[in-house]
Amino acid sequence: MTSPTRASDTPFAIEVESGKKYFWCACGKSTKQPFCDGSHSGTSFTPIIYTATESKKIFFCGCKVNISLPPSRLIIFYVFLCFLLIYIILNINFLVDKRHHEL
Repeated sequence: MTSPTRASDTPFAIEVESGKKYFWCACGKSTKQPFCDGSHSGTSFTPIIYTATESKKIFFCGCKVNISLPPSRLIIFYVFLCFLLIYIILNINFLVDKRHHEL
């Protein structure tokens, strides 16, 4: 499988309707981002089907790196990564400060 084309560096905010199916572009070549327009034809990519369980705004990935995650879970994944980075940064600063005071 080749790498997808990065369509955007930021997610696409879309108002979805309950019960409606959305076909998220996984290849990144669609001109109707974040949705599929068939541009993946002849490749190993296929769109990822997302069925809205309620009407609300969700964020569809634009970078196309996380194609194995359903779009609705991408936010949870990004939030987790942000908290993990903050935790690491705070702990490194704490350890550096602690060692500085001990010297």
